[in-house]
Amino acid sequence: VYVPATVTSISSNIYNISTIENFVCEDSLYINDKGYFDDEGILYFKDIYNETQTLVKCPGAKNVTTYKVVDGTTAIANDVFKDKTGLTSIEFPETLLTIGESVFNGCSRLTTVTIPDKVTSIGNYAFYSCTSLTSITIPDSVTSIGEWAFSYMDSLEYIQMPSGLSTISDNAFTGSKNLKQVLIPNGLQTITASSFDSESQTVFCAAPDSEAGEILKTAGYTVQPLENCAEDSETMALWAEFNELIPTDDCSCSGPQESFENYVIVRIPDELTVLD
Repeated sequence: VYVPATVTSISSNIYNISTIENFVCEDSLYINDKGYFDDEGILYFKDIYNETQTLVKCPGAKNVTTYKVVDGTTAIANDVFKDKTGLTSIEFPETLLTIGESVFNGCSRLTTVTIPDKVTSIGNYAFYSCTSLTSITIPDSVTSIGEWAFSYMDSLEYIQMPSGLSTISDNAFTGSKNLKQVLIPNGLQTITASSFDSESQTVFCAAPDSEAGEILKTAGYTVQPLENCAEDSETMALWAEFNELIPTDDCSCSGPQESFENYVIVRIPDELTVLD
């Protein structure tokens, strides 16, 4: 679809046309103070007043296997890559703030995802039925995970929740039956009995006697203290929201004490010899 600069409006209905392979925007295409442009046939717009940039839509008939989101993008709109079963990898820019609803819903070949450090929320159904996803890194900036956001992810076995997380919505991980271990931050305030799959054998790791641990128990989940959880987990060494620093005997530590005030327990790997 070629979109000339004379166009004055774009209906959202066009995004649902399954036969479109590419959006091609003429230079200087502005609609309602938004400058539209395309990248490899994928549609974006930039708001000229608030300087935000949004990834709007990957065309329905476009075959995409790997994609790097354009630098400067701050938001990914709803349904952008929905049912793109050929998509195996996605790279986000550090400017990204928001991941909308159903963005990767049904992307069954997507294997790994690293969410940038500035993202604060993950929308409903964002990674629903990403059945090949084995690893996902969620930054500490994320405070809420939407309903069904990580549901029916058959290959995910381990996940560390970010230290800033306060809300895990209903059915956020329903159907992810192979999830074995989840690390929970002290700041968690909201979780329900249906946030995770009731038929799974998931073990939740939380600081002893923490409020988050009590919330988990109240919701009916199995809770283990951190020291009983797998010590070989790659992210265990940097797990946040704990108060006690436990280095190995061979570790030399320096730096202001206040740097550690937000931590309760941090496991330092044996191979580490200097901590600044």
